[in-house]
Amino acid sequence: MSNIEQQHIWHQRLQQAVRGRLEGTVLSAFNANVDVVVHLDNALIQQMLAGNSDLDWEQIDRIDVAELPALRTREEFIAVLIDRLSQGKSLLLVGESTGLSLWFGEHFPKRYDKLGGQARIMAAQLASLDATSVLYSPILSKRQAEVLHPGVLFPVVARGSVRLELAKKAARQTDPTRSPWVFEYGKDETYEFGHRRITTPRANRIIIVPRDKGLGMNFTPEFSPHLAEFGRYIDVGMVAGYHLGGPDPDDRKIMRRYFHESLQALMKMRQVNPHLKLHLEYVPMKEHDMEKEMLATMSQGVDSFGINEVEIGHVLGLMGENDLAKEIAKNERAYVLYLGGLKLLRHFGIERIHIHNLGYYVLVLKKPYLCTPSKVRQACLFGSSVNAHRALTGESASSKDIPAIGQIPLSTEGLKQLDDCAAELADKHPRAAEQIRSSGYAEFDDHYLVVVPTHVIPNPVVTVGMGDTISSSVYAMEVIGQLAQAGDLTE
Repeated sequence: MSNIEQQHIWHQRLQQAVRGRLEGTVLSAFNANVDVVVHLDNALIQQMLAGNSDLDWEQIDRIDVAELPALRTREEFIAVLIDRLSQGKSLLLVGESTGLSLWFGEHFPKRYDKLGGQARIMAAQLASLDATSVLYSPILSKRQAEVLHPGVLFPVVARGSVRLELAKKAARQTDPTRSPWVFEYGKDETYEFGHRRITTPRANRIIIVPRDKGLGMNFTPEFSPHLAEFGRYIDVGMVAGYHLGGPDPDDRKIMRRYFHESLQALMKMRQVNPHLKLHLEYVPMKEHDMEKEMLATMSQGVDSFGINEVEIGHVLGLMGENDLAKEIAKNERAYVLYLGGLKLLRHFGIERIHIHNLGYYVLVLKKPYLCTPSKVRQACLFGSSVNAHRALTGESASSKDIPAIGQIPLSTEGLKQLDDCAAELADKHPRAAEQIRSSGYAEFDDHYLVVVPTHVIPNPVVTVGMGDTISSSVYAMEVIGQLAQAGDLTE
């Protein structure tokens, strides 16, 4: 198949995928924020540096950003900026200094509030796509509700039973608001830090999350007795926010109990709805020993796991798969991400791993799977289109917006990954290699591999929430979506 023929076939698949629709009820839980967003540029950096002439640059040069457990000082923040901007990589760190948040407020006055938190982003996007979208968060402040899609529902307990209300009506005046700082930057932008000159290789963001003890990511004790009843409402659920920790992230015993209570809560939701599908969207934790326990515990209660190309290397390292983690860091590509995804699938005993990367997705599915791999591929193209609209406009995509994205070409990098993955499969799995090259998916004895080229937007308006948008829209389409009749080209 020539490159032109390959592009034509995938373009037709894309045009079919963008006609899909969601028909069902989706839960998004637990973390809901109002992000404070700053778009970085060199002028802003120079202004910030000019106001902080006493920075210790020798200390900044000594800081190993990869080993930072949390963010506490100005010097650590500058080191993080230099490291992440130069690599074009994302980073999420817990901010453990109230003074640092005040310093951000002083030096970054040009900022705005934006819908944030994985659960809140997913809930808003799914509502825009006309799904019945239900948000659950242990806190729901008026400020949070103001930036939420007006159609999002929230469960409340009244007269001993659960009912769904509009979230804006259910918001509580006395609830606090979690407000992370999000520093976004574009591709091919140049920054100067003294004698250091950096040009960004890709667009990304740095997220600093305040450490708010007492704001756990779970169902409240008042709501827990109604979980079985609540489970009846839901077709598919997305859970996220465990990286923020439980009531006391510094107390290992409390955290351990918190994870097990979270698992029991998810299991209760399945009591009267055994067909309920649950997806965990991953973000690394500060406490690596607790992170291993969180993954081992929560994987028992979910069917699907979403992760990006950087995070999977981290998790493989936690599992002791150091050689594979190093190979991903050294030469990240679809084939090694597949090997990593297969390790995770078997280690955690779940049925689906979705690795989202710039320009392509890699999914590993345990057989038998809930739908055909061709539907999974089409769901990925639908999710890529949803995400492309968000990257282009900064807003959630509506059902009416998606067809237009079908005219935007898929990335050449993603199409190249299909051929490269097939080439690496060819020696041991020649049939699978041909399947990947022709259809984007391959069948093995106990699993499927799906590799899908996706859109790349060079200078996205926003970068926060892209993984959440991708994972939720793709999995919802797999479970409750209705795809256009695909014809021969989807096979």
